Formats: sequence, C-alpha cells, structure tokens
Amino acid sequence: MFTERNITKAYDIHLLADPEYVDHDSYHGASKAEVLALVVPWFHDTAFNVWNTFLQNDIGISVEMGVLANGTTAAFVDFWRFQGTCIVEHWDVIEFVTGDSPNPNPLFPLPAPLKSTTDGGKSQ
Repeated sequence: MFTERNITKAYDIHLLADPEYVDHDSYHGASKAEVLALVVPWFHDTAFNVWNTFLQNDIGISVEMGVLANGTTAAFVDFWRFQGTCIVEHWDVIEFVTGDSPNPNPLFPLPAPLKSTTDGGKSQ
C-alpha cells in the first residue's frame, strides 16, 4: 500500500469482503467502498514515510510520518487484524506535529521535511 501507493489495489487484494471487514476509524464509512471514497484522494495528497512495521500472530502495526497537502506533519499508527493474508479489522491513531510541544523529545527525529506529492490519482 505505502510502497506502490495504490490503496485501491491493496484493498482489493488484502481486504476481506463486506460485510466481514470492520473499520473502527470514526471518519471512515462502514463499507469498503465508503472507506476508499474517503481515503483514496487523501492518500494521494499525503507524502508518507513508514518508520516501522510489526507483525505478530494476526496483528500488524505500521507507524508512519506523513505530510498532508496543507503542509501539516502528522504521526499515524495503523493497527490491522488479519485472517491469513486478508485484513479483517482496522484501527488508527493520528497525532499532529505542531512544533510547540512542551516535551523536548520529538515525536519523530525529524529529517529534512517530506514534500507533499501527488500523482493525480493515476495509480488508481
């Protein structure tokens, strides 16, 4: 999904068919089509850097840093539950990097800023 930047293809291959797939993100819709309608445009307007991935038993976790189209940097943590190679459940958490945190430890040891890029949806 993050490597090819083709979320539609990734969801077609790895998401369990409706109604068995459950997305716990309060902004996503209940169906796969509703999730894609919201996520595809947003995904293409956000530059991602995957910081870490974990997989144990049937749970996968990915930690990403992203720069949204408006230039805002955010941390994303996605939690995935699998049945075999199919994603059956998803949860996520997003934290925006504002630069005014009282904590001196950065959310990310920030390299040079990522640039927000888009391919105009060509890979969809």
